[in-house]
Amino acid sequence: MKLIDDPEARKSLAELADADYRPSGRPPSSEAVAVVEARLRYLSGNPENVSYFIGQDSGLGAAAQTVAYITDFAPEWLYDCATSRRQRVA
Repeated sequence: MKLIDDPEARKSLAELADADYRPSGRPPSSEAVAVVEARLRYLSGNPENVSYFIGQDSGLGAAAQTVAYITDFAPEWLYDCATSRRQRVA
């Protein structure tokens, strides 16, 4: 299933993309939703778009790069969070 067709995935990505979002039950901003949906449409519209922004590797690396493109987070940070490599700074 494509992310663009999954409303829960779009909502989760919009929450990540919304810099002011806090898990308080309110939906993400309409601007964040619009940005996420536009980026998802762009990626799903042409396979060449994906290969331009996201590397050819598979698994968590590609997933981190995809989410990074959609949400403006650093792909390294996302990958480190996904693999539990982030450490608390005391």
